[in-house]
Amino acid sequence: MKKTPIVILVSCFAAIQLPAQSGSSIPSPEIKGKNNAVSFGAILPIGEFSRTHFAGVAVNYSWSHHRFGQTGNQPGKLIDFLADGGMNYYFGKNETVAGYKYKYGGYIYLHAFGGAIYNFSKKGNIALTGGPGMGIYKGGHDWGLGASLSGSYYVGTAIAFTPEIVFFKHNEAAALWSGGIRAAYMF
Repeated sequence: MKKTPIVILVSCFAAIQLPAQSGSSIPSPEIKGKNNAVSFGAILPIGEFSRTHFAGVAVNYSWSHHRFGQTGNQPGKLIDFLADGGMNYYFGKNETVAGYKYKYGGYIYLHAFGGAIYNFSKKGNIALTGGPGMGIYKGGHDWGLGASLSGSYYVGTAIAFTPEIVFFKHNEAAALWSGGIRAAYMF
């Protein structure tokens, strides 16, 4: 007699569950984007900056929630947060001034940017970031602000090519512009 209420309860729960399971199919797993990206590439100074420095190298690390790499579908949110940090190194040029040879030293630019990323398709995104940066030249350093506009095109689930344009401004220097292209790996 005491088992009857338990049997009735179990039977009711089973009856409620059966119709819900019979009409549904198991969905395929969603292919999510990756959270992390590291990149390495070549950069060229533009304008006034190109008179004293030439090609350099860029190394970056970026983080965003499931926004990197080819995905199976568009992310739920149109625009999301992106954090980016990195270093650009520009090689100095040689020149002769009044008969004397002079070599401009290498210029290092470190940055920690925050901004927005927009996935316009399953194979690409556009990012706009900005924030503090530090320029290091011949042992001295100067804090300033910078910004970057970049776009990534994914050639595989974890590989992308990323062209970018970078702006940075410090107290002791004119605004410095550069453009480049990086190869990125997402994980």
